[in-house]
Amino acid sequence: MENLQILLWGQIALFAVVMIFLSIYAAKKTKTIQDFAISGGNLGPYVLGLSFAATFFSAATFLGYPGWSYAWGYSNLTLYFENFYDK
Repeated sequence: MENLQILLWGQIALFAVVMIFLSIYAAKKTKTIQDFAISGGNLGPYVLGLSFAATFFSAATFLGYPGWSYAWGYSNLTLYFENFYDK
């Protein structure tokens, strides 16, 4: 395998291990439905703001981009893919 492939698979494996560890850790701390849904009411304003921003921008991306493509036609998609594959 190429060095880049080895690096990629290593990063995917590291990500999977970290996600499994965090999931087990969080599952042990979750005792009630309030703990699961709202973190037991212990969220600070920064975490709550970042969560709201991530939710908002995710919805704006999934709903806004198809609308933009509909309004501008297929030429919009070619601009997206040109910028995507230039890197």
